[in-house]
Amino acid sequence: MPDTRTLDRSSPETRDRRAPRGLRGLPLAVWAAVAFFAATMTFWSIADPTYRSADEPDHVSAAIYWETYHSWPGFKEMPRMASVDASVKISGVRSTTKPVEQRPALSATEATPRPDRQSFSELGSGTDTLVNKAGQHPPGYSALLGTVADVLPATIPWDLEVWIFRMISVLLLTPLPLAAALIARRLGANRVVISAAALSVLAIPQLAVVGGAVNNDNLLNAAGAWIALGTVHVLTGDLRRRTALWVGLVSAVALLTKAWSLPLVAVVVLAYFVAAVRERSLRRVITPALIFVVAAMAGGWWWIHNVVVYGKVQPAGHFDPLKTGPLAMADTLHLMKDQFESVFPTRFWALLSIKSGALAYPTWIPAVLSVVLVAILLAGLALSSRLGVKRATVVVMVLPTLLTLAILLESVYSLTRKTGVAAGVQGRYLYSSIVPLLVVAVIGLAALLGLVSRGRARDDDQAGAARFTAARLVALLVGVFGVVYTVVSMGRAISWHFGEEHWSNPLDSLGDLAAWSPLPYALSVVVMIAFVVAALFALVAAAASVRATPARATPVPVDA
Repeated sequence: MPDTRTLDRSSPETRDRRAPRGLRGLPLAVWAAVAFFAATMTFWSIADPTYRSADEPDHVSAAIYWETYHSWPGFKEMPRMASVDASVKISGVRSTTKPVEQRPALSATEATPRPDRQSFSELGSGTDTLVNKAGQHPPGYSALLGTVADVLPATIPWDLEVWIFRMISVLLLTPLPLAAALIARRLGANRVVISAAALSVLAIPQLAVVGGAVNNDNLLNAAGAWIALGTVHVLTGDLRRRTALWVGLVSAVALLTKAWSLPLVAVVVLAYFVAAVRERSLRRVITPALIFVVAAMAGGWWWIHNVVVYGKVQPAGHFDPLKTGPLAMADTLHLMKDQFESVFPTRFWALLSIKSGALAYPTWIPAVLSVVLVAILLAGLALSSRLGVKRATVVVMVLPTLLTLAILLESVYSLTRKTGVAAGVQGRYLYSSIVPLLVVAVIGLAALLGLVSRGRARDDDQAGAARFTAARLVALLVGVFGVVYTVVSMGRAISWHFGEEHWSNPLDSLGDLAAWSPLPYALSVVVMIAFVVAALFALVAAAASVRATPARATPVPVDA
């Protein structure tokens, strides 16, 4: 009878002795997922018109501010750069005709010829009177972009410079499928589940949309994926000092990026506590835990500074308080309920920078997907032990998302009650811990498929063969869903953002996209072709995983 296990039940010590090192032995589907994710984000870098992604003008302005002044003012003290504000006016975010239309469809006839596109230095100098909201965050991401801007030619067209910033985000996020695969392998997953874990990153189109834009979320999300891998290493007995050091340094990067890093770091500390309980030895854990904390403080000092200067960990809010005083609890919850029901799921799954009253999909679609995801996650929590993963490990893996959601609810409630505006309801805030969440979802899906197949079998032999067959379908189902959802979403976005009018034929609108692209026409076409080729590669690799034998897992050894 074939091996029906989706996760290796042997001891960590036995697994570690036979495990491959580094990236050796990963399935083809992992690299196909990496290639398609990179190609998708690169396509979004030209398919999502400049400045239409959330807060992109703020982050570009912050990068130019760092390039110009090499400093970071305090909360509500950073002005916007005049050159960036000037570029917003010619970016197509708003129409230049009366009445002014927000986010109009962009046609080729309205695009500025590439030779005539000015640089930021030609568009203006100095600062504007507006406050840049990005100043409430640490400077890590803006310092990175500003340092790159320092070495770029002063004559580079402004939209091409923004595109280079976008590509830095693409480079940061490209390894996310790899991180998911390594987490699954560390947990003892077989090749099929490892493939599914990598392909699962494709299942949320908005993750790639944000990845193809200028947003400090991308540095945080990239760091969050590797912090999750380090957390799983600790939970599975890796108490080496060098592991503690690199996880601490990555945590420092996250802490210098955004406040949503705090739950991630707290969970790493919890992971060391869980490891101490499992090892029944505080002595083995205390040294690596201290190394982690000390390394993480290279970024953690920022939040101590905030408490000292502002009296709170994260000063936020750019709306004025209500003159009539705070809202009643019932009124506050009513405003929040509407936002979390109608806005949050869409912004998590596929907003696609489509606003102005339009939606990429009817609201019931992201709502149903959210319910399905929650159900699969609950299955992962309930059934993980059947697949060889301790339930406590799975709980710790999903805890960063739960903490982030709890903090988000409290923050939105506080700001809504104070200002009457239910702002900050962003599904993308969960992306900092999206990779371990998706791995748990894959475990849940694999467990559910195994249970359904066993229920239909008549005897033990048939049950074993059925579970074997079901397990092999996990990567195919996840991969096909991710690729199809991504391709359809790309088409929906192009049809709304480009053409003579909204919701034009996406194929007919590709010429308009190329005209507005910051890249030369030929290179824009190459990006489109690469997206198609990578999509086919991902589908073929997902299909090939059905024929792969779910061999026992080979996680990375402790002494690697």
